[in-house]
Amino acid sequence: MIHIFLVDDHKILRKGLKIILELEQNFKVVGEANTVREAIDQISSGQKMDVVVTGINLPNESGLELIKYLAKTIPKVKSIVFSMNLECTYALKAMEIGASGYVTKNCEDFELVNAIMEVHRGNTFLSQIMLEEMEKNKGSISEDVIQISPRELEVLHHIVEGWSNKMIGDMMYVSESTVNTHRYHIMKKLNAKNTADLVRIAFSKKLVNPN
Repeated sequence: MIHIFLVDDHKILRKGLKIILELEQNFKVVGEANTVREAIDQISSGQKMDVVVTGINLPNESGLELIKYLAKTIPKVKSIVFSMNLECTYALKAMEIGASGYVTKNCEDFELVNAIMEVHRGNTFLSQIMLEEMEKNKGSISEDVIQISPRELEVLHHIVEGWSNKMIGDMMYVSESTVNTHRYHIMKKLNAKNTADLVRIAFSKKLVNPN
């Protein structure tokens, strides 16, 4: 039996996933959470679980923080990112910090089922659409992504989308000054002179893709 824990801020999505996953005879959803803090509280209580399936844009903290927590404190519990984000660099960063799988929310049911089985066996898994994106961008994914933290990469995406520091802070549940600090570090790492230069560099180095 594979014990699964679901983390997403949309209750109806969690309910749907639970129904789909428990159609598999050897799958059991043992719990769910709305936020990273809720997830950590339940996971650290000692409840048996094998695989955590988590979204990224959660209230208060990014799901990437949960992945880092699991990788550091309970490495036997494998994590899968379940996200709408199709950026190759985003998936690579998630895997770099400890995720065992990355599945897009527009996948077929069987892909998520396969992902859970594969990571439970100790393997890694990327959804087919992500593999195709990586193949298209093969050789062009910038090494700069390694230098930028997952949180900074998330901020960079929103900067490119034209959001203000306040808007980004409200969306990520952090202060405007925290976003400004992230922006400063990103610009320093990429040697950007201003926001327009930062956006240009982000596209040229394939840190984000044009819509």
